[in-house]
Amino acid sequence: REMLFIFIKIKSNNIMSKFKKYLDKNEFIEQLNTKGWFIAHEFIQDDVFIDEIKLSLKKCFQSCQSIREKNGVTDNNFGTIHHLIGQDPIFLELLNGLVGEFNDLFESFFESKYILNAFGGNFLEKGVHSYASEIHRDVRSYSSDLNLMMNTLIMFDDFTEENGATYLLPGSHKNSQKPNKENFYEKSERAIAKKGSVVFWNSNLWHAAGENTSNKERSSVTPMFTKTFMKPQFDYLSQFDTDNLNENLKQVLGFYSRTPKNLDEWYQPKENRFYRSNQEVKI
Repeated sequence: REMLFIFIKIKSNNIMSKFKKYLDKNEFIEQLNTKGWFIAHEFIQDDVFIDEIKLSLKKCFQSCQSIREKNGVTDNNFGTIHHLIGQDPIFLELLNGLVGEFNDLFESFFESKYILNAFGGNFLEKGVHSYASEIHRDVRSYSSDLNLMMNTLIMFDDFTEENGATYLLPGSHKNSQKPNKENFYEKSERAIAKKGSVVFWNSNLWHAAGENTSNKERSSVTPMFTKTFMKPQFDYLSQFDTDNLNENLKQVLGFYSRTPKNLDEWYQPKENRFYRSNQEVKI
């Protein structure tokens, strides 16, 4: 862990050179409100960084798969990886770059602070299906105009029709009912973009992974963010010494929206409270 903290501090000075600047908040919010999704094309500018992430994804997949096999839960999971934060420092670096560049846009979408809900990954190979291939949305209860969750998908290969670029049904974030299969595939758009691009969508949006008919796998990671009062899927904070995290990462990993476990932690001055009062303030 000590090496991880040194890594974070060294990288913090030059991390943003890997990422393209995106400043058009109005376009981002307008497309999320109308279509329900938006692409930041070729956000990651460093091919070496992309290759390093792909190599780490392979190692993390093997680690996740060995635990699934041990516990007998391998059904419908092929190619999926879960909770990458804490498995390799490179994913914390990636998260830092994403929220460092898009923090204002995320806060505009949520109209408040936000936290990381999950950080998974995926390899899609030819002829292989998992739960991500089903038509679904990631908010289990339809939240209407209340933006509870945002999906992101970061591409580490070009996404094409041939290799199964994600289907996204525009405007479906405004509909509570699941579309029928015929209507979904007839009217959906595809998230086609170059590697390094990021897709953002309202988690009420109905979507599905496509089918890879090529001879090459396509890889991605899928950080998901929520309002601060929602419970993360994993205890990411426990992976780190929070004194070595910058303010953006402390916020996004949930340091300012924790649950006190005793009265001593509950009865604290305002600046030391586990759940800060600014978490639900409108931006």
